[in-house]
Amino acid sequence: MHKIKFGKIELDFPESISEMTEPQFRYFSFLEMNRQLGKLTMEELEVLFVYFAMNMLRASETPLVVENVTNLRKLVQPYFTTQTVKGKKYTILDLNFVSNLIPVIEIKGTKLYGPDAALQDCSYEQVFVHGQNALLDFSNDRDEGYLDQLVAVLYRPMHKGKRVKFNAETYEERLELVKQLQPEIKFAVYLFFASCHKFITTANNLNIGGGTSIDVAQLFKPDPSQGKAKGIGPAGIIFTIAESGVFGNARETAGENVFTILSRMVQLHEQYLEQKRNAKRK
Repeated sequence: MHKIKFGKIELDFPESISEMTEPQFRYFSFLEMNRQLGKLTMEELEVLFVYFAMNMLRASETPLVVENVTNLRKLVQPYFTTQTVKGKKYTILDLNFVSNLIPVIEIKGTKLYGPDAALQDCSYEQVFVHGQNALLDFSNDRDEGYLDQLVAVLYRPMHKGKRVKFNAETYEERLELVKQLQPEIKFAVYLFFASCHKFITTANNLNIGGGTSIDVAQLFKPDPSQGKAKGIGPAGIIFTIAESGVFGNARETAGENVFTILSRMVQLHEQYLEQKRNAKRK
């Protein structure tokens, strides 16, 4: 956390997205959503977030104020990174946070509770079937309806002190309620999920407890031996793992914790690679 001093006043300024307060993250998501829509420039985003984070009113444009705000804008810039596509450089949000900065959403008196950090309390089906589909569909089409689906998948009501279990057959019942959310809140949930998805699929040394780490990233790298053939996909993986009966039938396997299923997938993948190596030696 950056410490900003103005005379006797000392204020905190988030060094990264993960250090933002919930109001700051909501407002930042609003700004970033509008930047991606072409309604704000990067400079405007930086200035507006500085004023919000510092709880300042934009009441003066004197040279000293402009100089101070220009310097503070530099603290916002590390939230972003650059990406080069076909020789053209783009500024994109650096998705490197896994904390859920909006743990509870309230819509007309109804509270919906979101997942823990890094989606650690989500099921495999929730993340890699319904959540991932909504993520990819929104990324491709920018249709707000896909954000509604994503929020409905991730956020659920509480019953007797616990979030109700995810149910693929009933989660859509929350869609009409979720549609009433402000677009920037939905977009904030999208940013959180996208960042967690990136973390999971690129983790090559994921600590799963007990002093054990696994390379999850290997599961998401292209397999040259498959050529252009498509993989079986997340739904197919559920049926494949269910065949062993380790986690029960397909329905029970789909509802198993995402990291438990990924650990099993890594185990099976590494067994497959070992078999290939042994076959080459013979």
